[in-house]
Amino acid sequence: MAISIRLPSESSTPPHYRYRQNFLSPRIWRRILPVVLVFFLLVESYRFLSTGSPAPPTQLLQDTGAITPSPGGASTAAAADLDLGPPLTQLKTLVIVACHAIWLGGPTAGKEENEWVLESYQRGRNEQIVWGRHIEAGVKAAQEDEGALLVFSGGETRPGVGPRMEGGSYFDLAVARGLIDAPLLNRTTTELAALDSYQNLLFSLLRFHELTGSYPEHITLISYAFKKARFVDSHLAAIKYPETKFTFIGIDPEGIAEEEMEKIKLGEGKTREMWGKDPYACHEGGLRGKRRHRNGGRRGWGYKDTVMEQTVRGLLGWCRSRGAKGQIWEGGMLPWME
Repeated sequence: MAISIRLPSESSTPPHYRYRQNFLSPRIWRRILPVVLVFFLLVESYRFLSTGSPAPPTQLLQDTGAITPSPGGASTAAAADLDLGPPLTQLKTLVIVACHAIWLGGPTAGKEENEWVLESYQRGRNEQIVWGRHIEAGVKAAQEDEGALLVFSGGETRPGVGPRMEGGSYFDLAVARGLIDAPLLNRTTTELAALDSYQNLLFSLLRFHELTGSYPEHITLISYAFKKARFVDSHLAAIKYPETKFTFIGIDPEGIAEEEMEKIKLGEGKTREMWGKDPYACHEGGLRGKRRHRNGGRRGWGYKDTVMEQTVRGLLGWCRSRGAKGQIWEGGMLPWME
């Protein structure tokens, strides 16, 4: 008996199997893929043309709810994360005492040099006497204006003495001397991130904003008289704060020999020249190197978390933009500009 064997032909292949073979065929995908890409391109083009140009970053953040104004001036998210208390909205003036060293405490309330942590160039000058006068001038300015916030500004600048801050030690000294009464105590704070004079000014302004939810209508700053040009011509210009709303109280050390004072002023002239070339201390080495040297505690600052204005955030990050090229701020209107 003869046995015949039939091989399966294409007609005998199940329809669903033939469909799967055709669908996975590279020839089919070469035809479909361009059509899919063109479709998605047309859809995205339609969405762009129908909604207009993209909104600016601030508007996008507000539209998505990422940043919305809060009573404290910070974003809603930041306020929730930081648990900010109610703002001191009655304060309109900022009084800054720029700090220069750390007081360790002692029986003379800062009148003796051995109670201070000093740099080598500060020794033997009795500069602690003028620092006390700076504190007194700041307290007096704040007491004369019931709408003023007194800020002692200076960070953890001295290695080897633990997490002690310039600003905190100045406040402790003011209390130890009985300079701050109860009413002023509620209008006094510290700014504990600044590592140089530029940051004394800018960070104290942002500290004011943290406490009040607004920016100061006037700033009074107390430091050495020989540093006035640095603050006015360099720092004030760098942050675009109006000079008409700024008062500088300068107090220089007394009892320093004239020759020594000339050396101090000569050094200040060189420092001011450096600030003129690098207004935001962006360049590695030089002014930024001094910051790094003073920041042995590796302290950061969180002011970007408590400001909502994109221009202020841009100013804080200006070194990553054109600031590194020595250019003055050109990123838009800052909230304190006229």
